[in-house]
Amino acid sequence: MCGFLVCLGPPEVLPDKGKFTNALNLQHHRGPDDVQVISIDEGLMGFRRLSIIDINPRSNQPIIYKDIILVFNGEIYNYLELAKQLNNEGYFLNTKGDSEVLAACIHAWGAGQAFSRARGMWGAVAFNSTTKETFVSRDRLGIKPLWYASYKNLSIISSEIKSILFLAPSLKVPNLRTIVDYTLHGILDENESTFFDGVKSFPKGKYASIVGSGGTSEWKVNSFWEIKKKSPQNPASICSLEEVLEESITIHFRRDVKMGIALSGGIDSSIIASLAKNDNTVKFYSVVPPDSADESNLIDMTVSQWSLDHKYVDCMKYESMKTIDLLLSKLDQPFKAAQTIYQYAIRKAAAEDGVRVFLIGDGADEVFGGYKFFVPTLLSELIVNFKLFQAFDFANRLQRFTGKSKLSLIFAALRQIIFKLTPRWLFKSNTQKKYLLSSSLEKFVRPAPLHAFISLKNHMIYRLLVSGIPYWLRVEDGISMSCSLETRVPYLDHLLVERALPEPIDKIFANGMNKSTLRIASSRLLPYHVKSQKQKLQRPGNSQRLVFKVLYTDALKVISECDELFSKYAVEQFKRDRALGKNGAFWFRAFLVSRWHTLNFPKSETLGLKN
Repeated sequence: MCGFLVCLGPPEVLPDKGKFTNALNLQHHRGPDDVQVISIDEGLMGFRRLSIIDINPRSNQPIIYKDIILVFNGEIYNYLELAKQLNNEGYFLNTKGDSEVLAACIHAWGAGQAFSRARGMWGAVAFNSTTKETFVSRDRLGIKPLWYASYKNLSIISSEIKSILFLAPSLKVPNLRTIVDYTLHGILDENESTFFDGVKSFPKGKYASIVGSGGTSEWKVNSFWEIKKKSPQNPASICSLEEVLEESITIHFRRDVKMGIALSGGIDSSIIASLAKNDNTVKFYSVVPPDSADESNLIDMTVSQWSLDHKYVDCMKYESMKTIDLLLSKLDQPFKAAQTIYQYAIRKAAAEDGVRVFLIGDGADEVFGGYKFFVPTLLSELIVNFKLFQAFDFANRLQRFTGKSKLSLIFAALRQIIFKLTPRWLFKSNTQKKYLLSSSLEKFVRPAPLHAFISLKNHMIYRLLVSGIPYWLRVEDGISMSCSLETRVPYLDHLLVERALPEPIDKIFANGMNKSTLRIASSRLLPYHVKSQKQKLQRPGNSQRLVFKVLYTDALKVISECDELFSKYAVEQFKRDRALGKNGAFWFRAFLVSRWHTLNFPKSETLGLKN
C-alpha cells in the first residue's frame, strides 16, 4: 500500500525532477517509509512506500525486473503462489515481496495474463523498456484508486488527485455536473468523473496499453475481468463456499507488520475476527457513535468469549471542523455521510497503536445480500416468474428482518415491477431543492436517476460496480491512507465474489434471514449471539445530528458564504429544515461541498464557475 505518480510525455514538456518530487511528496501520508523518483524513456516515475510485505529496502519501488519497470499501489495476495509458478518456469526473484512478483508476471506472461492471474487490489503502471510500451491497470472491483489526466502533451497518472493538480494547475476547475449530482441526488463515484473537470478515474477491471508519449499517445483499453452471475457448468469443479470464504480471509492476513481488525456486533467482521482470534499479535477496534444502534453488548460478548485484545475508540472528539477539513484535504473530494468521520476515528487509533494492516467487513452485504432494500427486488423477481406462493412465503418470513408487514413488502415489490415496466417519461422528475442552487449551476440540474430492479443479482451487481461499493472504496482508501494504514476488504476478493454471487436467489434470504448463504458457510466460526441475529444494524453515524446540532453554527456559516454554489434562499431554508428535523442528508452534503469549494477555490482566485 503506497502512493505513486507517473508522467509520460516528450522531454520538453516533462516537469523537472524537483517539481515532480514535490508533487509526489503531497502523498507522503500514503508512503512515509521511502521515496524514489526515476526517469524512463519520455517519462518520470515516482513512488512513496508504506512497507507491508518484505519490508526490506530491496522491495522499494519503482522496482525493475529485467525490462519491466513497475510502480503499484496495493497488494497481490497470491504472490507466493505466483512466485512458485514463475520459479517453475525458470524465473528467479531477488526479493520476498509482491511488487517484484507482479513485475516478473508482466515480463513472463504479458500484461493481460499477469493482471488476470493476480489476486488482490492495485493501481499500477508498468513500463517495458524494450518495447517502449506502458501499461496502466486497476484491480477488478476498483478497491484501489487510480486517477489520470492529459495536460500539455503529458499523461499524468497518480494515486491521488492532488499530485495531478500540482503539476497541472489549469485542470483545477470544478466539475459542475458532478457538484450538482452530488448535492441534489447524492450521486458520487458512479462513473469516471471527479469533482475536478480535467481529472478522471481509471476504470476498474481494465488495463490500458500505451504506445507513444504523453497527450499524443494512443490508449488501448482492455478488460481482464467481468463479473459472473452464473456458476461454471461442472458443479464438481466448484469449491464449497465455506472453503473459498475461509481461504479468501486468511490470504488477506499475509503481511510482515502489525495487523488490526474492525469489530462490530455483526456477522461480517465477526467471521474475520474468528479466523484471527488465536493470533495474539492482532488488535481489534470498535466505536459506538451517538445516535446510532449500540452494538456494544454484542461486541463485548464476542470479545469476552474469544479473549480478544480489544479497545473502543472515542469517536466524538473527531466531530469537528478540523476533522472535516482534514478529510476533505486527504480525500480531495467530498464524502456523503457522517459515518466517514467515525470510521476515520478507528483507523487513526489503530495507526497510533502501530497497526499497518487493517481488515474490514465491507462488501459482504453486496456479495451475500445483506440489505433490506434487496427484499422487494427478490419478491418482484419471484412474482414476475409466477412463483407467487414462494413470494408470499418469503414476505411472511422476512417481516422481522425488514421491520415491514408482509403486505407492505408485496406492495413494494409490485410497485417496483410497475416502475420498472413503465416508460421513464411518464414519471415527473425529482430535482429536490434545485432552487437553492446558484444561478451558475441551474443548467447542470437534471432529474434524479430512476432505478428499479426485478432481478436480485442485477441489483447486487449494481451495488458492487456502480452505486455503493465504488464510493465507499474511494473514501476508505482516503481515510486509511491519511493515517498511513492499509485497509483490506476480503469479502471483495474476486474468487469469493465469483463463488458467492451465483448462489440461487431463494437461498440468499432463506429461513427469514439475510445473507443466509454466508451464515451457513460460517456457521462453525460464529458464536450463537452473532449468527442468530435477524436485524440489519445501520452503519455508525448520524449525518442529521452533525449538521443540525454538533456543527450547525459552522455549517450555517460555510453554506451562507458559498454564494458560488448556493442561492440567497439556502440559509433560510436550512434554518427551516433544521427546525423541522428533515432533509439532514441533503444539508450535510451541502455543508461538505461548500467547504470543499471554499478550501479549493478561495474567493481571491479566479473561479471556474465564473469563467
